[in-house]
Amino acid sequence: MGNPDDPASKFMDQVAVIWSAPRPFLVALATIAGVIVGGSYWLFDWRYSGVIGNLESRIKLTETQRDDLRDKLKGAEAKAKIDALEATKGQAAPAQPIDVHPGFEASYREFAVRLGAPTQPPRQAGTEPEEIRRSALLVSQEHAIVLWIRRKLSFYRLKKTAGTWDRRPHAIEISEKEKQWWDDEFLRKQLDAPPNKTPPFAGIAVAWLLNPDDWKWTGWVEWSCGLDGTKVFDQEFAAGLIIGPFPTRRDLSEAQVFILFNDGSWEARRVSGRAPCL
Repeated sequence: MGNPDDPASKFMDQVAVIWSAPRPFLVALATIAGVIVGGSYWLFDWRYSGVIGNLESRIKLTETQRDDLRDKLKGAEAKAKIDALEATKGQAAPAQPIDVHPGFEASYREFAVRLGAPTQPPRQAGTEPEEIRRSALLVSQEHAIVLWIRRKLSFYRLKKTAGTWDRRPHAIEISEKEKQWWDDEFLRKQLDAPPNKTPPFAGIAVAWLLNPDDWKWTGWVEWSCGLDGTKVFDQEFAAGLIIGPFPTRRDLSEAQVFILFNDGSWEARRVSGRAPCL
């Protein structure tokens, strides 16, 4: 026999003891083993069948949710396309390039990079018969050139030495029938003008009286010129404005245009043609 302490020998001895046992004992042992194995399988099946079923249902639910998301995505994409189409409905076709006014072409070529593309066609300062005589005005004052464009109801104040400009809206129109605003004696008293100086008149005088701190710096009038509004134009660009033609001096009808840039600077350029004062 082998060594009694050897594990293999011990196992064989136990097998021999069991095998030598009576048959009923062996049957009972086999039955117990079967019950244990069968019960374990039933217990496993009972415990984990619910888990497996729940997992399957969760997988199925996830697939359903995924389908729903796909449907929603398709719907969102379709809606986005519909919205894009709706957004284009009623829109005008792409605008044709806007022509620069013939009188502004030379100046525009010089300053095209700074001005950018035209955004509006050229427009006349005034077209109605009663507006023509007072729809465009240049007033050269001691420290500023003041331009009046009736269609814009605005004064453009061009500082002579600084080379900068600003705009002052002015909706108060002065009719020629309101003679006091054209009367030199009345204006001298109102604006306290020195004897050897010429006070501003009409709308500039009104603006001066209403806000003297904002207008006194422009100085007294050197010369002025009213023009036919149908012959004075303004045109807007992406980064500025061109206005004209205006005369270079009261006693000369040589024409010039003013280029006003959105950065607050301005330039003047001579142009062909004439700009006679009325």
